[in-house]
Amino acid sequence: MVADDLGADPDSDVMTLAEFREFANWAFGPNGLPTLKLLAFGDFSYKGRFDDHNKLLCRHIQSIRDLENDTSQQGEDELILRFRPVRGNDRELCDLIDRNAEFLEACPTEVIMSD
Repeated sequence: MVADDLGADPDSDVMTLAEFREFANWAFGPNGLPTLKLLAFGDFSYKGRFDDHNKLLCRHIQSIRDLENDTSQQGEDELILRFRPVRGNDRELCDLIDRNAEFLEACPTEVIMSD
């Protein structure tokens, strides 16, 4: 689960939004996973009941190209995002999601059936 950074409990197992962004930036960055196409986070079970809370991210090619062509120094406190949200017109990624929907739906974050 990703929590807002405001009021996050430091002893909680919940990942803050800042930690999630940092992880995604690493995953899509030069020291991350070079063949990663999609990062899905959330509960995709039961026909999108948590769609508002789910995150589907992909590599942001433009930001990587901008970095390679940038001759200026990046400030230490400046974060270059190497990912972006998946958009509806990302046909290849949408097809990848559709082909793997059963995998995503198989991992609910809550109990959906009682004993």
